[in-house]
This record gives sequence, structure tokens and C-alpha cells, in this order.
Amino acid sequence: MIVGIVFLASCEPKNTGAPPNDTSAQEIDTIPKSSQTHLLFEKNITTYPSTADTAEFEIKELLGNSQLKLWGTKWGLGGEFKSIGDFFPRNVSDTDKGVLMWFTYDSVKINTHWQSNIILACEPWHRDYSDKYPKEPLLTTPDYIFTFAGRPSDFLLHNHRALRNRPTGRSMRNTETRRGIDIYNERVRRRLHSTGSTPFNNDHGAFFQNNVVGKDTVGLLTQFVNQKDARGMRYYFALDEGQDSNKIRIFLIATDSLGNNLLRAKTRTSATPLILQKSIPPGPNPFSK
Repeated sequence: MIVGIVFLASCEPKNTGAPPNDTSAQEIDTIPKSSQTHLLFEKNITTYPSTADTAEFEIKELLGNSQLKLWGTKWGLGGEFKSIGDFFPRNVSDTDKGVLMWFTYDSVKINTHWQSNIILACEPWHRDYSDKYPKEPLLTTPDYIFTFAGRPSDFLLHNHRALRNRPTGRSMRNTETRRGIDIYNERVRRRLHSTGSTPFNNDHGAFFQNNVVGKDTVGLLTQFVNQKDARGMRYYFALDEGQDSNKIRIFLIATDSLGNNLLRAKTRTSATPLILQKSIPPGPNPFSK
């Protein structure tokens, strides 16, 4: 797995004391443009924009899949970062930068009860560094996790509020993340492979590169975190049955100051909010070199 060690504080872990300054609450006047555009690291697994309708449809596909029932209803449908800058810094423009989000099993004690969920713990990425496990001493974890136990047809992105708190300011130690990856592999991946069908996920996590698309001069992650009204970010697990069957999809959706998902343009002249997606893995695995 490719992992970044040096990366201008991308996905910077949160302190266990007072929360860091929330730069996501500040308006960004100019979105930084990349000085040069580098090649895609994953030629067959590119980070691409998506739509709210596609995201909602594929999330429902996961919720309605019999083999993935525990994933969406108990283990975790997704997570939320209160500050979008905790996911990717607003001032980074380098297209050789990115974020690794590791599938890891997370057990957190809330009052007297333990919650066990699948979460994505993230750390910065740069193409000069490689390994199959996380390298940062601390990885950034979501402030909230959420599940959805209702009927799949009842799930709606525009009013999703099924949140559960995690301890605020909590980061995950590298050793804890690695143990969680091993538990995820044992309890989740292998169970999903027991039928002999196409594996749901051959990888340990998702890699989002700050790549450009088409004639853009600004990387997708830079565009994503600098969207107007973007204050936080939610990620959702989904099921992609389009390219190859049985692939876990991850959607990234920005949220506003009230916690609403930014899904559609508010007026005819305003820009459509950017939703990013990644299917893991839809092609050859670049991390198995």
C-alpha cells in the first residue's frame, strides 16, 4: 500500500487536548492552482467526480445486499469530519499529493458500552513513499460515525442524520490502526469471500489522489475542500456493480455549517457541489508490487 510520510500536514492528526484551529470555517478567496500536473499514480483506479443520484443509488445497493447487511446497519455506513481541512488542507495544490483512508476495525467505549465499527483512518500520501501498512504515528479518524438500520428504499442523502459520537479530538495510533486492519481482514473481508464469489474488496483501503480531470488546472481534492459553504465532510460506503461486480465504493460529500450534505446547486448561476467517488478496486491493484 502506498503511504505518505511527508505531506505538508495533510490529514493532520487531531490533538487529544483542545481542538485545532478550524480553518475550514474561513472563506477561501482563491483556490490554489497546481504549478504543474503530474501523471496519475493509479491509471486504472482514478478519483472522479460523481453525482448525488449515483451516490444515493449505490448506497442503497449496499444497504440492500444480503452479504453486506451488517456493514451498513451495524459496522458503519460512513463517517464525518467536522472540519473538512482535517481531511485535506485547503492550501495544498500539488497533484502528487493525496489521502490514504484505511479500512480498520474501531472499538470505542461510549459511557459503559463498546461500539465496534468499520471506519476509515486517514493519513497523507506522496508518491515517493511506499508500504503496505500505515506509516504515520497518528492517523486522523472521523468525529462521527453513522449506520442506517432502516429499509434501503428509505435512505435519502439530503436528510441523513443518523450520527453517533466518537470521543472528540481522538486520533488513532499506528499500532492500533494495524491491529484494526488485521481484525477487519479476519472478520469482514474473509467472511465476505466465503461464498467464492468476486471479493468485495481486495485492498486495505482507499487512495484519493489530488489529480486533475480534463482541462482542469486545479486538483479534485483541492477543489473539493475549497467549495463555497463547505465546512465538514462525510464519507459513505456503497456498492459499485457497474464496472466489475462486488466492489466497495466510497463517496466523499462536503457538508455546510448546519451539517447538511452539499448535493445540488442552490441557484441556476451557482456551481454544482463536487462529490468524489472511488471504487476499490476496479482494476489491477497498484499496491501489490
